[in-house]
Amino acid sequence: MRLTCSTPGSTGQLQLGLYAAIQDLLLSRMVWFVRNVDFSAGLDAVISRFRPGISQVAAGLDETLPEHLLVARATRRQDLIDANLPVELAGELADLDALVSAPDIVTVAERTKRAIGDTAATFFSAEAKFRLDRIIAAARGVPAGDYFERLAIDRAVDQIAAAERRLVAEMLATGQSGSQAAENWLAAHPEATRIRRSVEEIAAGGLTLAKLTMAANLQGDLVKG
Repeated sequence: MRLTCSTPGSTGQLQLGLYAAIQDLLLSRMVWFVRNVDFSAGLDAVISRFRPGISQVAAGLDETLPEHLLVARATRRQDLIDANLPVELAGELADLDALVSAPDIVTVAERTKRAIGDTAATFFSAEAKFRLDRIIAAARGVPAGDYFERLAIDRAVDQIAAAERRLVAEMLATGQSGSQAAENWLAAHPEATRIRRSVEEIAAGGLTLAKLTMAANLQGDLVKG
């Protein structure tokens, strides 16, 4: 992907920012695949397994994203267009924030035997209900004093992601999808309201290693057993 803009001045800063964002995305997804996928059958098998589902997630974002994420995506796309990026490229870049979750969505769809669209809508609804997307995004900026603190941050993020996959699978087990599945699950688990409020409080303030660890523990409590 080559990033080009036609306006001088801040163009270089924009390009560097976009390259950095793509680099961060690639590194985080490489780590995800190493930790969650069996490569014993070769890279081609992994690509064949995930590429179709990820493509479906990308193609269905207009239907599966909650309203506030659709607005954020549209705003991001327009900002990039206003910075003189080609329209198609601006759209692809604006999709990246949502597509970070695509491998998780494919994994949950496989486990639950549900359609990619239903799984994606439920996944994004669960993230919105518990502010998980904000916590995971903010976790990338948590300062680490040393190697072991960075390991602790990475472990907490992994715990949140694993708990989220289990949570979405339970929501899909209600027979519904999207916001309806999330609402049905919440109605059947009244104790989740307290946990959700606690997670919201964590997401609202500046994130630290201690807060991130607490969020991971709380998220794990939702799907114990």
